[in-house]
Amino acid sequence: METQNLYPHRCSKCNAQMFSPVVCQSCQTLFDIERDVDYFTMFGFERKFDIDSEELEKRFIELSRLVHPDFHSNDVDNVMMLSMQITSELNQAYETLSDPIKRAEYLLALSGGPDAEKDKSTPEELLPYILHLRESFEFAQAQDDKAKTDEIRQSIKVLKEQTEQRIFQLARELNSPSNDNSLRSELRKQLNAIRYINNLARFVNV
Repeated sequence: METQNLYPHRCSKCNAQMFSPVVCQSCQTLFDIERDVDYFTMFGFERKFDIDSEELEKRFIELSRLVHPDFHSNDVDNVMMLSMQITSELNQAYETLSDPIKRAEYLLALSGGPDAEKDKSTPEELLPYILHLRESFEFAQAQDDKAKTDEIRQSIKVLKEQTEQRIFQLARELNSPSNDNSLRSELRKQLNAIRYINNLARFVNV
């Protein structure tokens, strides 16, 4: 697998270049990664929002093969345990990075931004608008007004797309010198907003 060797270490066993800190591709030695190793580093990527999704998938498949317990079935018990631990961490990391919303959420956490459990703020007027759309949709359904329900679905689709694009824009700016508390607070609001919007989208089957 051809990669950019963004992870600047060499294997302590065979001295080969490692693109990921979890396993050496050359000698297949597993490493117990430190707690401060983030998901981007696990896959050899820079810590930024825009990543190559195809390359991420290729690296995930390759790393998963190298660390899988079946690959280390003849190793001692502690290596097998480490194999299962790394496999679990890789799965979680891939699930997070392969989803752009989860990736933005993760980057916000890495940057010290507010947590969703502590900051439930949303953009002004969003929640009343969502309630209005839901009630309007329910009324149109009751009236069997297909034109109106289709119109509301389109409004929700546009709102969802606009919110996602705003999230992606803000997540990209986390790496810029202008990254400050106001930017992180705004990203938190938009991430909170997309949860409400997605719930509404599911309700109206968008």
